[in-house]
Amino acid sequence: MTPQVLSIIQLQYRAERRARAIGAYSMILAVGVAVGQLLGGLLTSLQLLPAAWRPALLINAPVGALLLLGAKRWLPAMEAGDGQRLDLGGVALLAVALLALVLPLTFGRQAHWTAWVWPSLAVCVAAGVAFARLERALVDRRVRPLLDVRLLDLPGVGAGVLAVLLIMACYSGFLITLTLFLQGEPLVFSPLHAGATFALYASGFATASLTWTRMPARHQAKLPVAGALAIGAALLGVGLASAGGQWFPVVTTPLLFAGGIGHAWGFSPLANRLTASVDGANAADMSGFILTASLVGQVTGVAGFTGIYLSHAPGHPGSGLAVTTGALAACALVTGVVCESRRSAGPRGRAGGDTDALKRTHATVPRRRVGQNHR
Repeated sequence: MTPQVLSIIQLQYRAERRARAIGAYSMILAVGVAVGQLLGGLLTSLQLLPAAWRPALLINAPVGALLLLGAKRWLPAMEAGDGQRLDLGGVALLAVALLALVLPLTFGRQAHWTAWVWPSLAVCVAAGVAFARLERALVDRRVRPLLDVRLLDLPGVGAGVLAVLLIMACYSGFLITLTLFLQGEPLVFSPLHAGATFALYASGFATASLTWTRMPARHQAKLPVAGALAIGAALLGVGLASAGGQWFPVVTTPLLFAGGIGHAWGFSPLANRLTASVDGANAADMSGFILTASLVGQVTGVAGFTGIYLSHAPGHPGSGLAVTTGALAACALVTGVVCESRRSAGPRGRAGGDTDALKRTHATVPRRRVGQNHR
């Protein structure tokens, strides 16, 4: 559902209104994370079933039903597509690439990085290269690809998508690591208590998502870099403050809130400028890139940073958290460098200025309008 939401925002709003809409969209994401943490913690604590975590998963069914009813009534009507066939070859190659990446990152540490891990990563690279070549070949033949990879050739777009992946990896890695630390020995927070603690981070994210659009345009352009550095410093501060295995709310509360602010500054302006860098014909492709990068970042962040924590946590959970947040800070620093390279590559000035660059290079990207036939 999320790529469609971004596409609807891009097609329905322009310029400053689109930035505010993406800010509101990001705020809702943060509220959803906070409510999910609290509700999941509450359901788990109530012990409604022998396996207490199951009700936290079952809650998705009634929520999904409500979303279906609400979408039918309140989402704007969109023109139907042209009924082109799905790029099954692209789907297969992308699925193989992602699976070959996720499996070794998820199970490699438990398997002591046995021999199958490295061939799996090689398959990931090979499938990724084959996917890119296939998608470019389909575009050259005027056939609808799964993703129009030529958009990545536009100034700043490739770096922006990579920055989204990295900042989401930092977020997801910290979320899981902090949860393991709070609920493990010696703190043993309840699921509800741990969820309420992380809600401080989500509160900072929500606050910044609603306010960043009020900044002058010259400051908005610098927010992704500042946000990446802020989230790195905040997460490292949390780790260092808890290195002794204790939790000091007077120190960690402002750091968690600042981390959420940094996350919002890194994500929301990037999403806005990426969607503004293409026209409506490529809205679905850009939404697909942003959400694919987000999901890949979350998966790799959970697998990679959780592995670091679990490798150092036995007997010393505080030092494990400190080491992990150090790695998270390094990842955030790389994100800041990528964001700066993106800002330098793209046109400067008003928000959405990348559209001008797109107009100069858009001839290389096949234009696809809803209902257009490319046969």
